[in-house]
Amino acid sequence: YRQIVEHIVNGIEQGKLNILIPEIIREHEWPKVKEIHKQKVKEAHTKTKKTSFIANLPVGSILKEAYQGIEERITEIEEIMENQGSFAHSDQVAAQILQRQRKKMAPYHINEHSTNDAEIYLSTIEWLKARGIANFIFVTFNKRDFSEPTCATKLHPDLEIEGITIDYYLSLSSALESLKDEINYSTEKNDKEIDSIKQFRPNKNTKNLPLLDQVY
Repeated sequence: YRQIVEHIVNGIEQGKLNILIPEIIREHEWPKVKEIHKQKVKEAHTKTKKTSFIANLPVGSILKEAYQGIEERITEIEEIMENQGSFAHSDQVAAQILQRQRKKMAPYHINEHSTNDAEIYLSTIEWLKARGIANFIFVTFNKRDFSEPTCATKLHPDLEIEGITIDYYLSLSSALESLKDEINYSTEKNDKEIDSIKQFRPNKNTKNLPLLDQVY
C-alpha cells in the first residue's frame, strides 16, 4: 500500500498522472467506503473484547494500531483527492444513464441499482471527450458491474466507447505496473517486507481460526 501511494503522489507531482474524481465519488462513494473500513475494525474489537491476549499481545493495543493505520490511510487518500479536481455529470449523461438502465446495458446488466457506477463511468467519459483525451486508465474493484462476464480482466463490451482507448485494471498495482516506465514503478519488495509477509501468512493450522488469531 505504502509503495502504491508514494508512486501515485510522485506521478502527480511530476505531471505524469492525473487522477479523475467524479463528484459522486467524492461526495457519496468515498465517505461510505471509509466508514465501512472503520466499522470493520470496531466489529473486530467487539468480537474479541472478551479475549485478554492473542499471542501475548493485548487485543486492545492491536486493534488501536489497526484503527490508527486506517485513519492514516484515509488521510493520505483524502490529501490526494483534495489536490485533484472533481466534476459532476451533465443532463446528457443523466439521459445516457436512463437509457442504459432501460436496455439493461452494463453496468446495469446484472444489478438494476448501479446508477452510481454508471454516473462514475459516463461522467468520466464525458470529461475526457470534452478535452479531446483519447485514452485513459480505468481502475475498479467492481468486476461484477464493469467486467466482461466471461473474463474479469476485460472491460464489458457495453462500456467500450468509440474514439477512446480504455485500459482496464482491477487493482492499482496492476495499473501502475503498466506505467512502470513512465513513473519508475517497481514491484520488488525489500527483505523486511518479505519477512513481514511470511510472518503473517496463515498456515494449515491457523486458516480456520478467527481472523485476528490468524494474523497474530
